[in-house]
Amino acid sequence: GSEVKIGEYDPVFDDLDFSKGVPIIWAGGGPPADRTHRKITKKRISITVYSILVTFAIFGIIISTVFLIVNIKYRNQRYIKMSSPYLNNIIVVGCMLTYTSVILLGMDSGLSSEANFPYVCTARAWVLMSGFTLAFGSMFSKTWRVHAIFTNIKLNKKIIKDYKLFMVVGVLVMIDVIILTTWQIIDPFYRKTSLGAPLNPFQLQPLRQLCTSTENCLASRWKLQSVKLNCVSKLSKKYGNG
Repeated sequence: GSEVKIGEYDPVFDDLDFSKGVPIIWAGGGPPADRTHRKITKKRISITVYSILVTFAIFGIIISTVFLIVNIKYRNQRYIKMSSPYLNNIIVVGCMLTYTSVILLGMDSGLSSEANFPYVCTARAWVLMSGFTLAFGSMFSKTWRVHAIFTNIKLNKKIIKDYKLFMVVGVLVMIDVIILTTWQIIDPFYRKTSLGAPLNPFQLQPLRQLCTSTENCLASRWKLQSVKLNCVSKLSKKYGNG
């Protein structure tokens, strides 16, 4: 190619004058970037996927409501009465709370404001743990009663009253309440964002948001379950042998 004058540089005044040459036509309509452009985009949960999961969760809540109505209406029927209908009600309520947690777990700041996001995080923990404890605790207590009856060596047909089973569930719920309340007072949730790896040469970086706390207690759930089971084991020994 041939040289083309595009401007003049005056070293005395340190001035670059592009008016004294051929106009520059840049590829792409502008001069090349002297640095990497970075654009931060927020990562959102797919509305389509979230809508499908919410639909299934709502369907589960509706089915649970039907079971609850049937269990209450026919609680005096022989087979339902023998299965401890009040504990069945607690199981159904626990399932409904667990289904509700699916809706909360899929919410981000796109569906709720950034200011309210920590409250959504708190609701997730409370609803999920309460639902699981009510459902699992009730099933565990019913299973324990059947186990106590069929493993009774003395065969004295000792009947374990429902109130003892309610006590087992109550202890589990109380453990949840104490731990969650302490957690929220000492180390509440807050909104945290993190930048992911660039997705292309223009550094389109995804911005993720998550629930966290200073002392992240999410990894300690197994310890919480161990505490619960230890308490239940002690209650089982007390009332199963008493």
